[in-house]
Amino acid sequence: MACAAVMVTAPVLVSTTATARTAEAAIQSITIKVAKQAITVRGARGLDAGRVKVNVKGAGAAEIVRFDRGYEDREFMKDLAAAGKGDIKALKRAIANVEFLGGFESGGSGTVVLPGAGEYTVFSFASRDLAHFRAGAVRKAPKPDVDGKIVARSGPTWGGSSMMPAKGAFWFKNADRTVPHFVILQQVEEGTTTDEVLKFLQTEEGPPPFLKAGMETASISPGRSMTVNYDLPPGQYVIMCFFPDPNMGGMPHALMGMLKMIHLH
Repeated sequence: MACAAVMVTAPVLVSTTATARTAEAAIQSITIKVAKQAITVRGARGLDAGRVKVNVKGAGAAEIVRFDRGYEDREFMKDLAAAGKGDIKALKRAIANVEFLGGFESGGSGTVVLPGAGEYTVFSFASRDLAHFRAGAVRKAPKPDVDGKIVARSGPTWGGSSMMPAKGAFWFKNADRTVPHFVILQQVEEGTTTDEVLKFLQTEEGPPPFLKAGMETASISPGRSMTVNYDLPPGQYVIMCFFPDPNMGGMPHALMGMLKMIHLH
């Protein structure tokens, strides 16, 4: 009977492994390297739209975007610089003409979804350059397994998991209907409250409640999502977004109370 059981189950195990390998192979991959003077994208030749693995290396974070027709590099860079200085018209113009699709810090990785055939742009606040690549028709690919989810909602507020493992991958979804969001996971002392974090952010009085460990994603536009690989020390973290809100004079979302505590174990 024991031998019979082995003979029955063995083909199932092989089949499952083969299926997993096939699914993994179906996801395309690119590597983005950020330098002060140039951004390079490797692996984009023959790339199809759809879910793509992204690895980032170099001097800073990389963000993947898609421009509306008629909106060009020079306009984007001008609006980006002006928005950083508090120009709300420039901020609104950028949000209206740019679809933010995600990205990662240097050394970070995960998957983003390229929504259709056409040209895509990579920018970084650590570089003076922009890079471009093209994608063909959408190729279906599975979403990787994740260990939790973080959801940006209107308000602005956070939804999703309250606990995740200290190492793994999470799904980040922007369910807000109006503005982009990004994720900062910042470790805090155990027992810290969102009220204490908000008070410090608004007043900068007293010692900061933050510890050293943390990570950050790029921004995603409403309706978009990405998966994010992470490896952080166990403990309590605050989820924050500092994207400037164009309807609140450019106030960062975290200062509006977009904070949530989560534990990594």
